[in-house]
Amino acid sequence: MKFITSLKLTILLIILFIILALLGTLLPQNEEPSFYRAHYGEKANLILTLGLDHLYRSPLFLSVAFLFLLNLFTCSLKNFLSKIKTLQIQSTLLTPTSKEDRLLSEKLNQARPETGLLAELLKKKSFRVKVSEVQNGHLITARKGLVGLFGPEIVHFGLLLIILGGLGSALLSYRNTIALMEGEQSRLEGHDLILRLDRFTTEFYPNGAVRDWKSQVSILEDNQVKTSGTIEVNKPLSYKGLNFYQMSYGYDWDRTRVKLKIKSGNKQIITEIDNGQSKVLNSTGLELKVLSFVPDFQIDNTGQVFSRSAEPVNPAVLLQLEEDKKVIFSGWVFYLHPDFNRFQRKTSEDLQIKFESFNAPQFSVIEAVKDPAASIVWLGCFLLVVGLFSSFYRPYRELKIIKQPNGHYTASSMSRKDRDRFSAEISELAKAINNKMNRSH
Repeated sequence: MKFITSLKLTILLIILFIILALLGTLLPQNEEPSFYRAHYGEKANLILTLGLDHLYRSPLFLSVAFLFLLNLFTCSLKNFLSKIKTLQIQSTLLTPTSKEDRLLSEKLNQARPETGLLAELLKKKSFRVKVSEVQNGHLITARKGLVGLFGPEIVHFGLLLIILGGLGSALLSYRNTIALMEGEQSRLEGHDLILRLDRFTTEFYPNGAVRDWKSQVSILEDNQVKTSGTIEVNKPLSYKGLNFYQMSYGYDWDRTRVKLKIKSGNKQIITEIDNGQSKVLNSTGLELKVLSFVPDFQIDNTGQVFSRSAEPVNPAVLLQLEEDKKVIFSGWVFYLHPDFNRFQRKTSEDLQIKFESFNAPQFSVIEAVKDPAASIVWLGCFLLVVGLFSSFYRPYRELKIIKQPNGHYTASSMSRKDRDRFSAEISELAKAINNKMNRSH
């Protein structure tokens, strides 16, 4: 028992927690074994054996967490029971510990009020008063801020619940990220539910920045719609313990449809065509092919074209135009820079292709989350706040007064914090007793 409640064990476990947290931060988590073998060589076997690839669910981390929880719980329980026992002790050997105690004892011995009057005055100052008979007289016990007395233990139990809830979330929570286009649906893994995206809209500010995303969804069970609603950022939809969050959105650039203006001599054609498709332009005999589309055109050091981001920052389309099976145009055409022809080859100078517009279907990214331990974490946070508030703003104060059979009084006080304020209260109490007795005479 001494080992479990020892401060040395607490310090050791905190150090281990810090080391494991650093490992979990520096070491990529939840990757395939091949990833660790490729990047860490011989150390990969140690990483996989100790479960460091999923550290926060590994036996090593859970063992340290369990010991820390046990240490925190036993220490808190020990202190809690010790304080309960202290409150139950009715000490009759009181010694004034401050000048205010001596002043109060002096005023009481001068006025010699009844215990009922003392109890009444103390209650008016918000003390909880208990009068009990003891071997050599009457004991008046006045207490204030009992919650503050147990503030540190409340904080500890709050931390205990937060850690338990965090472990429960890591082990029991369910998360499933789904990308859907309008009209598409997907079955949730591990649940007999289907999520269907009925409509997706994006709202913009006047300057063009995204203001909000909205997904109108339906949840189906046994092929029947059970509930429908709109999901927005920070406004999830809940059903049977599952919360559906709007995470992000995107464009399916592989299904982009582009609009082009082709001019050759006196002929001009405006046409629309999908990415990856080919099309024979009527009355010209020309065949147009869309080979690729990138939303944010960029070239690396090897000359390879790639998209720097998924946003349409610098859209470009790779085209090929054939006449009688001969390529007369090949290259990239840019939406924002129509005159940029560095990446083009053509057989005729009067052949011009302009990238007029583009359109790609949007998809919505929705995350389904179920966390049965979340309520435990919130309860722990509440207790943590209550414990801190009571410790700092509701400090425990205790005043004990013994009235001996001969009428002699002895007062002793105790305050865990803000002793000066409590001393002022004792002085005010002494004055109130004196004034009360003077009026009664």
